[in-house]
Amino acid sequence: MVGDGPGGGYITCVRAAASPLYRGPGGQGFFTSVDKGAHWTEVTSGLTSLVVHAFIAKPPYLFAGTDDGVFRSMDGGTNWLRVSADIPYILIYSLAVVGSDVFAGASSPG
Repeated sequence: MVGDGPGGGYITCVRAAASPLYRGPGGQGFFTSVDKGAHWTEVTSGLTSLVVHAFIAKPPYLFAGTDDGVFRSMDGGTNWLRVSADIPYILIYSLAVVGSDVFAGASSPG
């Protein structure tokens, strides 16, 4: 049976095509599950925003679109590094992969 997951509420992004599962509950960080959702582990080390709007996997990398730019993980989500550092504060609402490129759909608050 699948558990309710962390924090309840709404989900802003999810990847359920393979194990592990990844979930971004609105404004509560980023979580992973290796047991089909029965238990969840928070994986937010390095994220400067816990609002994750978008997520995409491009093995061996994971990318998260947040209220503070795009972040990349090279270790299954345990640690995150901001890869949009050259762009000032920006909201990322969508991510897409085309070939070897990652594209971000963004909005600037000003």
